Amino acid sequence: MDGATDPRMARALRNCLAYTGVFQRRYAQSRTLFTEALHLSRRDLDPAEEARALIGLASVEVSVGEGEPAISHDSAWLGLPEPPHNDWVAAMAFVIQGLAHQLEGRNEEALAGFAEARTHADRSRRPRLLGRVLSFAADIHLRLGRYAEAMSLLRQAVLLVEEAGDVFLCARGLTRLGTAELGEGDPVAAIALHHQALRQNQLLSPFTEPGYDWLEMDIRSRLGRAYVVAGCIHEALGQFRAVLEVPGPCTPH
Repeated sequence: MDGATDPRMARALRNCLAYTGVFQRRYAQSRTLFTEALHLSRRDLDPAEEARALIGLASVEVSVGEGEPAISHDSAWLGLPEPPHNDWVAAMAFVIQGLAHQLEGRNEEALAGFAEARTHADRSRRPRLLGRVLSFAADIHLRLGRYAEAMSLLRQAVLLVEEAGDVFLCARGLTRLGTAELGEGDPVAAIALHHQALRQNQLLSPFTEPGYDWLEMDIRSRLGRAYVVAGCIHEALGQFRAVLEVPGPCTPH
């Protein structure tokens, strides 16, 4: 990386490798690469890569449950002398801010972050990004028992991520939509949506999707709870047992 002729390459490649590492859950490696990219960007006065490194560090911290440090790093990019005018970067920054506040139990601050992210995601015209933002905002409404608001956001999110071809986010959105339907008192609709989410999840490869096992366990847990409410205890037990049988991330498939 350091032998490249383009002076920006050393810091840009570190950021790219670090973001890939976050997706693959290699958080320690990503933290090191983002820290190196941040140092090089500040040394070479490159605010665009500095912003990406700061937001990247915040994404690592959110991923490992460090809410306050994430907020600190994520907010720092706004204080740059020349913050990059890039709607994708801004949307990601406000998504991370929302997730960090969610970690700290500050629901309204989280919703404010997601609202800012939605503004930039709308302008970026990236359906996958907008779908993620809407889905994260819906998580807060689900937590607060605002099921109608969650359902409205999740229906939009599912359509957007289907358009973008993101199977993982589609399955994630469908199972949360099922939880919202259950909250609204319709276990039959909830069960149907959870099964739809399971079918989507089965289209993913456990070898290339780091969240495959986690998502299957999440869907089956939600499905089990819906079966309990519907009075289908045998089916509920089957789902809860299936959760226990899902291989962990380190278990060969």
